[in-house]
Amino acid sequence: MPMYTGLARVARTTGYPVVEVKNWKGRGHGKMRGCKTIVPHHTVGPTTGNYPSLRVVRDGHSTLPGPLSQLGIGRDGTIYVIGAGVAYHAGKVRKTAYSNPYAIGIEAENTGVGEPWPHAQLDSYVKLCRALIDEFKLPVGAVLGHKEICAPVGRKIDPAFIEPQMTMAEFRGYVRRGYYSAPVADVKPAGTTKPKPKPARKAWPAAALPVTGGHTTASHAAWVKLLADVGYKDKSLTTAMQRWLRGLGYYKGIIEADRGQAPVFGPMLVTALQRFLRAKGFYSRAYRIDAKRGTATVKGEIRYINSQTKHYK
Repeated sequence: MPMYTGLARVARTTGYPVVEVKNWKGRGHGKMRGCKTIVPHHTVGPTTGNYPSLRVVRDGHSTLPGPLSQLGIGRDGTIYVIGAGVAYHAGKVRKTAYSNPYAIGIEAENTGVGEPWPHAQLDSYVKLCRALIDEFKLPVGAVLGHKEICAPVGRKIDPAFIEPQMTMAEFRGYVRRGYYSAPVADVKPAGTTKPKPKPARKAWPAAALPVTGGHTTASHAAWVKLLADVGYKDKSLTTAMQRWLRGLGYYKGIIEADRGQAPVFGPMLVTALQRFLRAKGFYSRAYRIDAKRGTATVKGEIRYINSQTKHYK
């Protein structure tokens, strides 16, 4: 079982600056069992600085010890090599191949609530993913966002490519090609007939959100708008929701941002959200208050969001 002490060498093949964080070669929660998946994330960190989340990613926070990923990417494209062993970044996942002992995590600095991604950072991100799959002889399909591997589906939204807007399929298209240049569609075989463009969907609140069991960029943006309109304009949606539900008397936990820690959408916050939705009639008593942000909870959230469109007309 290996410690991946060659990660700095791999990172340097991208051509971007590489910072080897002190003692990284011995840092990890034990040795890896192999590499089957590359998992991109965003940090939900501060709005200023190149890689202000380094301390949290390296050392962890009150509920989860670090390292929280093996690699990080600053806003200028600098790659930070943080650990060589197992990192606690994946959480509960749908397959063993996505779990921490088999997955290399990359935490790129971004608030995740619409902060524009600099071109250099995206290019570094794409090139690092390409270098890693080449190093470990993995297919492009092994690059899977945290939002794609998490269980239940909808528990995570990262990495949120909002500005510029990009799907994970499009991100993998850039990885397949080996560099980023905005914006292009995923790579397709020559001679493929172009599909007719679909009419642009109106944004919430002009159009109701589809009630599905998973959050989308649109539903995330709707939550941000709703909370901002009632006075909670934190850069992190998690922090805004903690403050909002605390103000309503539902959330009893800590607000990590007030302690200089990375926000955590943990069980206490999910419990508070479920109790709020039940009180409003959007989370049936047929479902338990189980502190899990599963399909029923997410559908309740979206139904609640849609119920608020009346206040925007």
